[in-house]
Amino acid sequence: FPGAKLAEFTPIDPHLSRPLEDMINNGTLPEDWAVYYCNTKCAVEAGHVDQAWFDEFFGMVSEEMREVRMRGAFASFEGLVYPTFNPRLHTDSDLTDSFTEGMYHYRAIDWGSGPENAFVCLWAAKDAVGTWYIYDEYYSTDQNMTYMDHADRIYNKHPWPNDSWHGPTYGDPASPGLARLFTQSGIPIVGANNQVIEGIETVRVALQLKNGDPKVVIDRDRCPNLIRELQTYVWEKSRGGKFTRNAAPKPLKRDDHSCDALRYLLHTNSGAAGKGSVTGGKIKPKNLKRFLR
Repeated sequence: FPGAKLAEFTPIDPHLSRPLEDMINNGTLPEDWAVYYCNTKCAVEAGHVDQAWFDEFFGMVSEEMREVRMRGAFASFEGLVYPTFNPRLHTDSDLTDSFTEGMYHYRAIDWGSGPENAFVCLWAAKDAVGTWYIYDEYYSTDQNMTYMDHADRIYNKHPWPNDSWHGPTYGDPASPGLARLFTQSGIPIVGANNQVIEGIETVRVALQLKNGDPKVVIDRDRCPNLIRELQTYVWEKSRGGKFTRNAAPKPLKRDDHSCDALRYLLHTNSGAAGKGSVTGGKIKPKNLKRFLR
């Protein structure tokens, strides 16, 4: 048609479409809104789109984008580190209401100090059959807070009695000075196993369903940042914009601090060779004054 323009409205950017997707899933769309999906598969079946073009086009579309392009589904992130994570299967509400005696409790901290480098602490419980329940998070990007402020918030968020059911708090072993500071503040820190690829594999295995049941359950009301990061955590691409096949895989270091804390929890507790306690005598003390400002 003269003057016509072809416009594409496929939701290929998850960052842009996620708010709308959340409103649809949560039933919070405005009453006068309606959502329609343009389905290319149906268009082929109705004879509006040529089958040869369809086969050629979708032969070039990545697996992650196929349902988006074909059926109008909302996009997921390409190259997801945790593609099996599903909020409908791996999240629930009010987890602590169903806790019983005999569950072991742990915490994990990923040190951070700013808008692009969040400070994160996760609280988790593990039952007798090995199911993890991530029941709370502390997440802060406030640059005005000191590490002592973070320690105080964590210390007072949940009681942590000195008994056999409340285990260690795992921390990134790259910051032994912070570990000692928190230990002196009443939060004893044990160095987490910081193996990245091996730790990611531990989490990936834990996210698989066992006899139809998840082995990791996250409180959807208390841990929104962990849930968000698990859905957006991707592998790093090469300069050409492709995922490297021959080079060692590397996760993209962006908005990943909750994922790191989850990896510390599961991998350190899996029995893999760890880094040892950062409060042990082999690590020399660091100057703590810079953390007290």
